[in-house]
Amino acid sequence: MPGSPARGALLGLFYCLGLGVPFLLVAIGFGWASVAVGFLRRHIRAINIAGGVMLILIGVLMVSGIWTIWIYQLQALIGGVTLPI
Repeated sequence: MPGSPARGALLGLFYCLGLGVPFLLVAIGFGWASVAVGFLRRHIRAINIAGGVMLILIGVLMVSGIWTIWIYQLQALIGGVTLPI
């Protein structure tokens, strides 16, 4: 089924579900979501610092060339995987 219209439609369906289902779950569990958002608001400074550190780390890895090596190793590791759909 590789490259067929049916596969494209199936992948499109799963893509749409992947985008829509999280929003539906948040709407259903609004009380829980507000608690989770409250947690994020209380810890926003630490989240921002952690994100900034990760961006700097990835930037250093990219400049040094290590990031490219890791990506090639990852591609070699998962390159032969055949997806079920």
